Amino acid sequence: MKWLLITAVLNSPMVYDDEVTCLKARNAISKLEQMAVCIPKGTNQSDESFKKFQGMLQSFANGMKESN
Repeated sequence: MKWLLITAVLNSPMVYDDEVTCLKARNAISKLEQMAVCIPKGTNQSDESFKKFQGMLQSFANGMKESN
């Protein structure tokens, strides 16, 4: 699961691969007396649909290789 770091210091949220890394960044920003929070990043519906489409294409390609 990816994590978002939200703070007024940055123009847009930063995305981290795990909670521990996000919390380290939050703690560093907090030392600057700036508020920051880490929240789980939701999944993007279009990203999930694209992954399913890629899987379908891969299955089709594998089927084509087996038939040759």
